[in-house]
Amino acid sequence: MSKLHDVLMRQFENMGKAYEEYARANGLTYLSLSMLDAIHEAGDSCTQKRISEETHYPKQTVNLVIKSFLESGCVELREIPSDRRNKQIILTAKGRSCVSASSRRCLKRRIAQFAV
Repeated sequence: MSKLHDVLMRQFENMGKAYEEYARANGLTYLSLSMLDAIHEAGDSCTQKRISEETHYPKQTVNLVIKSFLESGCVELREIPSDRRNKQIILTAKGRSCVSASSRRCLKRRIAQFAV
């Protein structure tokens, strides 16, 4: 069992390294790329609270990254009429291009290089 655990941990580390490398190659950090993915996956129901809950990043960290996305034009915020305390996070065209299908395929190919 220990050998299987070791193999799985190495694969997990390799995937993390590939993700980090991919993020850097696209001018992002691991954290910002993972949040862009979370925003993309959440679709219309994306809020900072949801990102924090799903990624387990502290709310303050999520807020800082979202602010940087706002400044760079990757996202926009919209008020949620039913809950004015939260804002919906929407990917702009620029933000969508960062997580486009072709970018995702490229990342999957890169990760596959590390497969056992």
